[in-house]
Amino acid sequence: MIMIKVVFNPESGKSKYRPLIERIMKELSGLSVDLEYTYGPGHATDIARSAARNGADTVIAIGGDGTVNEVLNGLTGTKASLGIIPAGTANDLARHLGIPRNLTASCNLIRSSFTTILDTIEVNGRRFLTAGGVGFACDVAQKAKRLKRESLRKIAVRNLLGGKLYVIAALLAIATRKHVVQPVEILTGGRSVIFDPLWIMISNQPRVGRFFLMSPEAENDDGYFDVCMTKNTRSRLKILSTTIRVIAGTHEKLPDVSAFRAEVMTIRTSRPMPFFGDGELLCESSEFKLRVIPASIRVLVPSARVDTIHDQLSAARTLIRPALEIRS
Repeated sequence: MIMIKVVFNPESGKSKYRPLIERIMKELSGLSVDLEYTYGPGHATDIARSAARNGADTVIAIGGDGTVNEVLNGLTGTKASLGIIPAGTANDLARHLGIPRNLTASCNLIRSSFTTILDTIEVNGRRFLTAGGVGFACDVAQKAKRLKRESLRKIAVRNLLGGKLYVIAALLAIATRKHVVQPVEILTGGRSVIFDPLWIMISNQPRVGRFFLMSPEAENDDGYFDVCMTKNTRSRLKILSTTIRVIAGTHEKLPDVSAFRAEVMTIRTSRPMPFFGDGELLCESSEFKLRVIPASIRVLVPSARVDTIHDQLSAARTLIRPALEIRS
């Protein structure tokens, strides 16, 4: 029988989440399911790691991208699959993979057991799946996290802002930003570049924060990560203009923006900086060593996505076959 561990972060108390948990367990009835609550940062990683080592076939993260990230890091180097029941603000990974927010639909997806294999990105030994980076984008993530944590604003955030939380956080970050010059050294592809960044973003999929089309061509199964670097500026108006262009996905045409793909990259700074990934602070350092780890996590997805991937592979073979025939 398939063994499933369900990991849930109850935040400030279990009682208000009890109806949700009861419904999830009812939806998954008939499966071998074990539920475990988390009680602090890093606990979901420990639960996932222990579950995988004890024979769990699948570990389900109930929550947003941060909870998914912790579970992901617990599954590193194991054969267990990652499942997601979206319950966060942006749900970037679930949204990109087509995992439904509807509880019944997401539980049915777990029952179907269709999986795809994705790349992960590693920074200083910690992995992430969606996007991460340093600079202004990190400020936005930290603003969003504060908004979500402030108890008096939780109802407004949840009911009024919803997925627009990161847009509001971006506006707040622009309004409160203090201009600081901090050149960094970027090493990739055998080259070294000195750059004073507004942000450096490393993406494994096109969107981050639900609305920001940071790397429109990024794919999470191509063996690369996509980098978007923007030059620093003192002008808040220019930052706002660039941010609007990011939402539209047209920022890569700007002269102050550089975009490229890489498999490995090192970022060196003159003083420690925070690095966020999957909406969470992953580490703080003056050197960040990044690498893509191809095909390193198996994730439960809708069958339609599996069919799409198979169609893409078939199309690629169709295109390649004539070339092989001509060459022979």
